[in-house]
Amino acid sequence: MQEEANTKIRNFPAILDSISPYFSFDGCKFGNEKYKKNCARLGIFRDFDLNHSYTIESSCWGYTDHETDSTI
Repeated sequence: MQEEANTKIRNFPAILDSISPYFSFDGCKFGNEKYKKNCARLGIFRDFDLNHSYTIESSCWGYTDHETDSTI
């Protein structure tokens, strides 16, 4: 059952990776670090048993396309 849940959690990031050049599945982290146990996303995950809760981080420096070595 845990393996099935882990697969489902990875579906949305995999879809984003396939449709957006600005999102990288390889850059995703799926662990719940202990030092973040009180953050809102993990609180929702824990208290409401909502497995599909994500945090997407962005950079004010832009995105570097590693194939062309250009910054978008």
